[in-house]
Amino acid sequence: MRRAAGTIEVLHTLNGTATAIGRTLIAILENHQRADGSVALPAALHPYLPEGLRELRPRT
Repeated sequence: MRRAAGTIEVLHTLNGTATAIGRTLIAILENHQRADGSVALPAALHPYLPEGLRELRPRT
């Protein structure tokens, strides 16, 4: 957050307070699941993910 004086402070939440983290994860899983059970992670999230993490695959 940038204050009026121009200083920057990091914002924190506790356990996702005031955000629907669980619902967001469920929506991604439901809307991007493939027939083989893998989940394609949306391109909008790629800049925030580790390099090479573009999908979630079930354990074999």
